[in-house]
Amino acid sequence: MRQLVWVLVWVALGATGCGPSSWLASIDPGAWWLRWQGDTQKQLRFRQAWQAWRAQDVDRAYGLFVRVARAYPELADHSWFHAGLAAAKRQRRQDAIAAMERVVGEYPQSVYFAEAAAHLAEWLEESGSTDRAQLWATRVLAQAPPPEWQQRARLVLARVRERAGDYAEAARVYREVWGQAKNAEVRERARSHLTKLRAAHPQFAPNPGEQVEEAEWAIRDRDWTLARNLAEPLATTMDPELRARALVVLAEVAYGLAQWEDALRGWWMVGTRYPHTRSAASALYRMGTVLWNRNRDVAADRVFAELLQRYPLADVAPRALLARARIAYSGGDLTHAQALLSDTDRLLVGPDLQREFFWWRGWFAWKSGNAGEAQRWFERLGNEDERGLYWRARCLEARGQTRQADQIYRKVASGVSSYYAHMAERRLRGLGAVTVRLAGLGMPAPTLPEIPPMPSMDPFHGTRWQHLRAAGVQSLARKELAAIAAGAPVGDPTWRTFLLAAWMRTDAYADALRAVWSWRDWSPSDRERVEYPLAFQEHVLEAANAQRIDPLFVLAVMRQESLFDPEVCSPAGACGLMQLMPQTARRVAPAVGLDPERLDLFDPRTNILVGVRHLRELLDLFGDQPFVALAAYNGGEEAARRWLARAHGLAPDEFVEEITYRETRDYVKRVWTHYLRYQQIYRPGTAS
Repeated sequence: MRQLVWVLVWVALGATGCGPSSWLASIDPGAWWLRWQGDTQKQLRFRQAWQAWRAQDVDRAYGLFVRVARAYPELADHSWFHAGLAAAKRQRRQDAIAAMERVVGEYPQSVYFAEAAAHLAEWLEESGSTDRAQLWATRVLAQAPPPEWQQRARLVLARVRERAGDYAEAARVYREVWGQAKNAEVRERARSHLTKLRAAHPQFAPNPGEQVEEAEWAIRDRDWTLARNLAEPLATTMDPELRARALVVLAEVAYGLAQWEDALRGWWMVGTRYPHTRSAASALYRMGTVLWNRNRDVAADRVFAELLQRYPLADVAPRALLARARIAYSGGDLTHAQALLSDTDRLLVGPDLQREFFWWRGWFAWKSGNAGEAQRWFERLGNEDERGLYWRARCLEARGQTRQADQIYRKVASGVSSYYAHMAERRLRGLGAVTVRLAGLGMPAPTLPEIPPMPSMDPFHGTRWQHLRAAGVQSLARKELAAIAAGAPVGDPTWRTFLLAAWMRTDAYADALRAVWSWRDWSPSDRERVEYPLAFQEHVLEAANAQRIDPLFVLAVMRQESLFDPEVCSPAGACGLMQLMPQTARRVAPAVGLDPERLDLFDPRTNILVGVRHLRELLDLFGDQPFVALAAYNGGEEAARRWLARAHGLAPDEFVEEITYRETRDYVKRVWTHYLRYQQIYRPGTAS
């Protein structure tokens, strides 16, 4: 009886996560207990492990994942993989290797195979097991995985080559991966290997051309110290081309370190002292752009003028002229702006930029009150350019030719809902300011299709997808669903029905959108609710109601920001559905009851709550003017204030065209187009 009691205590301790000492770890009573539980209990444990991992509670995550891996074969590969990552974070290399070996050895079909094999190869090589490392790196390359894992495997094989004495080949691969890799960690790994090899074997030091190129890569990586160390010795070289490139690197280093004046002097030196180099004109253009972005318009204009005088045939010369014209315009000298754009004969202007010149010449004529001349320039944009058509109609209206203007407005308004179609409709109806109704708007219940049975579905990935959905870990379920879709005959209507239903019920809206764009045989009416889904409805309604914002407006912003992909990150570091910068998220989080130090911006609810609150702050700041709030969301509050001050008293359509940043100007128009489409689909007849 006493032995039975001890066994029960042992099992209970394991079940609560307080398992006995390490010598019993291989037995793990908690895993034994869990194995006999139903799927619901196992899914709960897996979800707890995942939540611990996302919260960076690495030790708890490791213990839970190992326990689940031993008790829950349907999700064992997911559990062993994350257990391996957790062990690696704690520098428990042998535990990490053992976990990844379980993945690659027992689950060759796993969605993690290439990633696990790449990590395993790296760790084995670092541990001195070169033969096994080479085996797994070769297996990775045979899978034709995404570039990151190919590059990791190539680095492992290069390390094996280096250990075998083939230093030249190893150095070549290290350098090639450093230059090509998109992943910052892979680039750093390649650079570190190359640096150590060169320290041990100086004969593989870079030649001057390679050295300046590597300095430019260091600028890309924001490694200012390395960039300076590589560029400084070349700043006095006899080759003017290399010297100019090195000086540009040093100017970029100064700019990255907020040493503004040093950066400006560096660009100016290259542009004026090295006139026969390929870097000269671009250095002046970079200098002028930086000055312009920092609101030093007079100085920027002088630099652009210098560029045009010295290098009229340079690729950047037309853009420099356009910048001068826009600076003159923003400074109130419309006559000078128009005069500058009339002098383009000596420049090499490509067709796309030529259209920009047509637009700005028309805009300057419009702002000067010469609607007739403006109309002629807008006409040169052609009949397929919606912006040109709309402003052509505005010119006709200003000249009193209302019948002709209304004909064009009707043509623009009759197309697919868009920013300009909406503006044309408002002109026809005589409406003024654009507003968003903020409160009292709900969202129709989404009609999510039921997932039909699919007997021919791959059982390996299908089983894991179903169990991950049941566990509530949608981000991992999407990985399994992507594997299912990759092997599906998408031309088969039965498979399309299944995939659409599965994507919607797995929050894989981005995958659904990308798929229907490739299904050319689908009619617009078939695809519209897939292209404009009521995504993450529960979280959107919670946040929108709390902040008094139309939930469809929130969805329009989300669609433009992330295409409903919760895991996406921009190069600038903005993350998640609403593309929040971490510093902005930390500032806003307390207002929605979240701990700023424990934010998971990849969690849909967290990201939406914080993002919608930020949007509410911007609407409050700018008097519920949606175009201004959107401009601030994309381009920043200070820039939005400048645009609003300059456009004071202008009609909404003129304010949008006055936004200086092209990216932000296009962003506002696209979000508004999405908002109109959402209203057209889910609230027909209500867009105004």
